[in-house]
Amino acid sequence: MKKRRTKFALNLLSAVAIAALVPYDAKAEGFGFSTDQIGQYLLIGLGPVNDGEDETGTDVPGIGQAVNVNNYELGANKAPTPSPSQFGTANGSSLLGNVPNIPNGAATYSGTSVSTGTGVIGSSNLNAQEVGTGIGGDGNIAITHSDWVLNLQDVGVYADPSVGIRCTASVANCNETATSSNSAFYDGDVVSAALADNFPNTFTRTGFTPGTNNTEGTGQDVPTSGPNSPPALTLIAPPGNGGTNAGVTGNFNFTPLLDEFFGSDGAWATISGYNSGNLMEPDGRFLTLNVSGSGTGNVAGGGAGIINSNLEINLESGLNIIDFDTGGGVNLLLSNTTLVIDGPEDAFAIFRLPDDANFNIAISNILAGDRLGLNNIVFYTDKADTDQHFNFSNTILNGISFWSLGRSGGEINIDNAQGCVQLVADKITLNDVRFDYCGPGAGTPPEMPEPTSLTMTATGLIGLFTLYRRKKRASQTA
Repeated sequence: MKKRRTKFALNLLSAVAIAALVPYDAKAEGFGFSTDQIGQYLLIGLGPVNDGEDETGTDVPGIGQAVNVNNYELGANKAPTPSPSQFGTANGSSLLGNVPNIPNGAATYSGTSVSTGTGVIGSSNLNAQEVGTGIGGDGNIAITHSDWVLNLQDVGVYADPSVGIRCTASVANCNETATSSNSAFYDGDVVSAALADNFPNTFTRTGFTPGTNNTEGTGQDVPTSGPNSPPALTLIAPPGNGGTNAGVTGNFNFTPLLDEFFGSDGAWATISGYNSGNLMEPDGRFLTLNVSGSGTGNVAGGGAGIINSNLEINLESGLNIIDFDTGGGVNLLLSNTTLVIDGPEDAFAIFRLPDDANFNIAISNILAGDRLGLNNIVFYTDKADTDQHFNFSNTILNGISFWSLGRSGGEINIDNAQGCVQLVADKITLNDVRFDYCGPGAGTPPEMPEPTSLTMTATGLIGLFTLYRRKKRASQTA
């Protein structure tokens, strides 16, 4: 798989394509479920503004604005990585000096190493891919609930014009009057060509720091008003805010996308059903990462649930399922450190959080290793509550997806970040971010094994979805 360097591919489908999945009786080369629809979007917001039912008939709480992004860009990373002070504003500090360096083999970055093949903890030097800079044009957004609100403030969206921002609701209801403002849609045409160069900032790449992969360059913030501000025809802002809702499509049917997530052979059913009884060598393997603060194989460094020293996870070919053990009722925290996930190009990983844990990041990075593809890693939770399931600040994320599929109001909240990701949750709140798309790409569903060969089959799970969620929610509130 070709690595991203200075420019991302403008064609979304070619950028996210992965090899077709094969039957379970052969070596796995994917996640085990279709991602044809999932692979089209950088952000997927699932939740409603008000209390009501989701598409499976489950009662879900209202979460307000399901996608709320403030400052910078989606579908592009037009700044050095980590961004220095000239690319910060009063609304957010720079990342340079506020996150660890991006490790490269030219320098020594020692850390703990864990192999999914053996489970043995050893020592290794970290070696991550360089974080790409430029315009990917892959900042597409899906708004799947009919009762949903979009809010973009001072954001440049660089997206595929055939996809862009899609809403189940009408355009007027999706992007309400006087909601989004000073946000623009770049689709590569002549009208918005200047936007690609000038909004929200300029950047001239000069190289990268040897041994760190930190990119270097010069540039400046572009004023949000005056001759360099985005033209009205490109504004995502509604007419009440002087725009034209550029790039926004209403009344879109997301049934195929939701089937990939919540259908009987979709992501939720498949990931929930993976266990050692139905995913054995050579199809895949399991690893439990002990971050409880004590015990054999513990990878924590600062107490229960805390990882505060460099960690490299080396995947084997095929599908790797990694479960975190935080000791019960303790959140997972990555603090002042770097996590590198590496392995061969045909390795895939799903990291599952405990039902009672959220994942927090502070002044830390999660990066794909230099051998691994950028669309091969998913961090997953189906925790059934309104917590911030992923809460990150001051971080670089490269080649990582974060999915919250609990359908109970769970949120992804990220402040001050750069990189290449996919984010899926009922509620997504982003401040001061520059994100391109890296996530599961197009694929075909594998042949399912016979029911007798599984401890739990995916078949029929969609019919039990409502009951499962209600029981899970009741157990957490008891």
